[in-house]
Amino acid sequence: MNIRKAVWFSRDEPTKEQLQNALEIGYAIVGIDKGRELGSREINDREELDLICRELEGFILDERASAVFGVFPVPILERVFSVNNFGMAMYSAWNRKRFKKGSASANEHFVWCQVGWI
Repeated sequence: MNIRKAVWFSRDEPTKEQLQNALEIGYAIVGIDKGRELGSREINDREELDLICRELEGFILDERASAVFGVFPVPILERVFSVNNFGMAMYSAWNRKRFKKGSASANEHFVWCQVGWI
């Protein structure tokens, strides 16, 4: 199987299961620290959204990635669904055993789902 590069976009570290599942579908997730930094940033207005999207695009190009995996805030999804910049696959985690409000996170990664194109 040809393994392609994918970048990470989320404030959280990917789990071992998420990294393994990405490999199983043909992707090695790279740039985790940069992806966590970008994914942790607040998006409070369109200017911040534009800046983060430009930085994410630059990150994708720098890494020569063919996909992006992670957790995507609604403003990012809105941008992705309204503009198709790269034609790259975008994946989000299907988690089982979601945690109850007010308790510690106990998500269990199941599979990656393609949610769109970036």
